[in-house]
Amino acid sequence: AQEDARRIQWSGAAPASVTLHSASPMDQDRQTNGDVLLVATIKMDALAPGKISLAVACGEKCGASIPLEATLATLPTGKWLRIGVPLKCFREAGADMTKIDVPFRLQSAAKATLSIARVALGTDVDKLVACPTH
Repeated sequence: AQEDARRIQWSGAAPASVTLHSASPMDQDRQTNGDVLLVATIKMDALAPGKISLAVACGEKCGASIPLEATLATLPTGKWLRIGVPLKCFREAGADMTKIDVPFRLQSAAKATLSIARVALGTDVDKLVACPTH
């Protein structure tokens, strides 16, 4: 829908998250084997130092989180950009990609303000987030 972006503010006083839930678990294993990304179209308005991550969940005590603070710190403020995290990063971090019930969770312990216009799977991004090395 037109004008469907959501503005989110974190006070930084305590960790908090914005989450999208699936009505039933989704099998994303096939997409994970390719170069498919979890893409979020965002606009950074303000960001203080602190931990911010993008996570998926696959049931009770199952999921994975990818740090975003370094990537978000490089973004210009006030500009819409597509940020992409390879699905394989979530699998490498421990998520069972055959039963994803939370396909998007943006978590922040930092004081931050951003807007999200779209979350989808794709391959076209402005900023690619590298998988963390363990």
